[in-house]
Amino acid sequence: ADIDKAVREFFPPELFNRIDRVVPFSSLEPLTARRVADKELTRLLSRRGLTERRVFVRATARVLDQVVARGFDPEHGARTVKRYLEDHVGSLLTDVLTRGPKASLRALLLYAGPKGLAVHEEALREAEPVALRPRLDPNQAPERAKLVAEWEAGCEALARQAQAGRLADLESGITRGGAGMDVDILDELRVRLEGYAALFSDEAPDPDEDWDEYDDWDGQGQLPARTEAAPARRSSPQGLQVDKARPEELLDEVARVRLLGRALNRLAEPGAHGVRVEVRAVGSEGRGHLVQDILRTLAGLPEVRVLSAATRGWDGAVWAGGALPEDERALDYAVVELMGPLVADTVAFEEGTHAFHTLAEGTELAVVRALPEDGPAPRALVEGLAAARSAFEARLQVEGGAAGGANPEPLLPLVRRVRVFGSDDPAQAPLYQVEDYRLGLVYSHRAEAMQGALQPLHRMVVSREEGEA
Repeated sequence: ADIDKAVREFFPPELFNRIDRVVPFSSLEPLTARRVADKELTRLLSRRGLTERRVFVRATARVLDQVVARGFDPEHGARTVKRYLEDHVGSLLTDVLTRGPKASLRALLLYAGPKGLAVHEEALREAEPVALRPRLDPNQAPERAKLVAEWEAGCEALARQAQAGRLADLESGITRGGAGMDVDILDELRVRLEGYAALFSDEAPDPDEDWDEYDDWDGQGQLPARTEAAPARRSSPQGLQVDKARPEELLDEVARVRLLGRALNRLAEPGAHGVRVEVRAVGSEGRGHLVQDILRTLAGLPEVRVLSAATRGWDGAVWAGGALPEDERALDYAVVELMGPLVADTVAFEEGTHAFHTLAEGTELAVVRALPEDGPAPRALVEGLAAARSAFEARLQVEGGAAGGANPEPLLPLVRRVRVFGSDDPAQAPLYQVEDYRLGLVYSHRAEAMQGALQPLHRMVVSREEGEA
């Protein structure tokens, strides 16, 4: 009644008669004010002007505390929060971007320092290239005759090693100071090697030589699938099957026999066949699924198995298990243990900062890093990062920029940039443009997901000669 009376007295009769209903708004509760401030801060830090300049900003929890404490006015509601963000955060970022050094990619940490809000900045540099002669180059169309000859030569070499008793080394490799691989994985590799030996000695006829349907391939798209109802295959009693008339499958097998040949010579090498990897998002604030995509790509490396994994979502929820999580929630951080032939060597080519760009989400960053094998378990690492992050933010609050060297989440050199372009044709897969700075490689490939788009690159890595990089 008092509200209606106040409204009636405020408006002249001709305006008051047009009011259908009076809706009173009470003051915001502190918790509601924090949610509003969090939403507005996230919106400010993900503005197009920042993402288009490839600037990634993350704010500490204490920044949000300060925004609520100083920017929130119970009488005027959320408008004062937005004004405070524009005056104090927006102007600070503008000053940093206009006065700071130019870089192709920049990561900023907004924190509450001893003198107010401040920014800790890291500039990204490209990873140094390595000397790697191109084998199974994604930009070169496969020559069937050469691939078949190389595949059969690799099978023959593996068969000779099997006949020489090297299969027994697969079991003994796990007994030398923990240097070898998991028993189940060794069993699978032994079966595969026995399959190569049987496959090589199989006298089945060669498949149809007609590769006319692949002659026009330009290296920039997926090869068309063979359409015969029953493509010619060679099979072994162990179930190993290779369709030598399908270029993609033959490329995979050539890379695999090269990998296994190298692995047999390094079975007892400490740390070669197992690796613990962390993958963490940088400033994405839950906008995309880059961490999940990288995890699936690592798990899909040739002959690799996931032994354990632990993840944390942007909501702070922690998950741990013996495989990758199946849900689709956006992840902030993950640690995964991988086992497989020379997997540590392969992961070394993944170490660094990855940039992923789509029209819908803009650019996301994630860091991939190999961790010491004798460190804490994956779940402990995931839970420990939150504590380390809080401790670092506390030092920033007291020491300001002087605490920058203690950042538990440093950026690594930029190793790869991936751009994704959708297609107007729903039957056509998206086009991935991959630029790898460490390999000095640029190519395009159509795939349904990043794992498939990077498969040509990983073939090139695992098929390299021993001693390269």
